[in-house]
Amino acid sequence: MSAERSGAVLLMVYIGGAGHFIGAVMGAVAITWLQASLSDYTSAWLLYLGLLFMGIVLVAPAGLAGVVAAHLQAFRARAL
Repeated sequence: MSAERSGAVLLMVYIGGAGHFIGAVMGAVAITWLQASLSDYTSAWLLYLGLLFMGIVLVAPAGLAGVVAAHLQAFRARAL
């Protein structure tokens, strides 16, 4: 594998959440959707990917799966 593909896979795992198995799947879906939908409109879709990555690092360090797991736990406890 090339360094670019390896970096993309690591980015998918980090965005989705490395602590959960479903996190890698969520990250892959998010990046694939971002690439497919934004590349039709602009060639700067990598900028938006970088902004998403920075937002995940700052707001949700556990990734998207961590956010879903936290809200799911609160939903089950009827605390929402």
